[in-house]
Amino acid sequence: MTHSVPSDGDSGQLPAHSAGVTFTPYATSAEAWRKVLVCAPSVPPGYEPIHLDYYNRYFSEQSPSFTDLSVVVWLEGRPVAVWALQLTGLPDGRWTIGTNGGAVLAPCLITDVSGKNQKRIRRECMRFLADTCEKHDIATWTTSDVCKADGMTPWQQLANQLAISNSVDTEMYVDLKDSLDAIRSQFRKRAKSNLSIALKKWNCESIQGIDSPAFEGFFRLHVEVSGRQTRSRETWDLQRRAILEKKAYLVVLRSPDSQMVGGGLFITSETDAYYGVAVNRRELFDQPIGHLVLWEAIRFAKESGKRWFDLGTRLYRNLDPHCTPKELSISDFKEAFATRLFPKIRSVIQRNSLTNSLGEDN
Repeated sequence: MTHSVPSDGDSGQLPAHSAGVTFTPYATSAEAWRKVLVCAPSVPPGYEPIHLDYYNRYFSEQSPSFTDLSVVVWLEGRPVAVWALQLTGLPDGRWTIGTNGGAVLAPCLITDVSGKNQKRIRRECMRFLADTCEKHDIATWTTSDVCKADGMTPWQQLANQLAISNSVDTEMYVDLKDSLDAIRSQFRKRAKSNLSIALKKWNCESIQGIDSPAFEGFFRLHVEVSGRQTRSRETWDLQRRAILEKKAYLVVLRSPDSQMVGGGLFITSETDAYYGVAVNRRELFDQPIGHLVLWEAIRFAKESGKRWFDLGTRLYRNLDPHCTPKELSISDFKEAFATRLFPKIRSVIQRNSLTNSLGEDN
């Protein structure tokens, strides 16, 4: 049996292997998607509808064959999980599957589901992937999951049973349970020194929930520094909406004469904040603008009640030989502010062995 994206004339329900577990597309189940997020213990920022809309718009502009496969998972008529998935067609005719431009992430489940049913849901999600990969002749796909203080997640444990290979990356976080003083005390010595300098030089402003002209200034600064507009105005408009909906916030720095010298946009869910996009004036690249932008972003996330501030994946020259010097430099800069480093396991799973390996539910 294969799963397909329903057309406008379909009922909106995708096939399922197990009685009682069904899938409906995000596009026709937006309200159910939001209900699941409210009941989930932890939500990746990229699962918030406004951010999912952004990623879908951005990647659809990069590939004409891009298809959103994101689904709401139902158990006996009740929405219990959401899962962000997309198919992307490559120039050579092959397809890849992933979440928001990266590896496949775990489905986001609500807490009020028994352990047995959680296991059942995860296995059905794996079968959904197997069917999709068979339909589009995808030989292998990759999933990744961060193992935080609670240890390896159930999704990663299942992935380990099915994987043909595993590798480990390092994900950088700020633990927002700590006080701001405790967080700052864990920064690298040079980062703390540069932050002290920056606090004396520039004025800082955090913007959320309002349509501030600062966003347009940030957009123009990004175009100026990049030398061109790197993505469509529609994607920028979605980020503006995210700020209005309090699912993102903008941090801007100004000189004493009110000139914008840098800034950053950070996306959020109810539980997490994520380092999004930042820009500094080119002539001030040797100044600690980024230090103050990041510190203010961390402070704002903590005071907004977030649990984790995700700085992204740590890159290493010896492990990531294809990374550019700029990418490595940015990664090293971010690590100076990280207070927790967690392993992120990447599992490669082969389509041909997936269905047999899953077996029957216990």
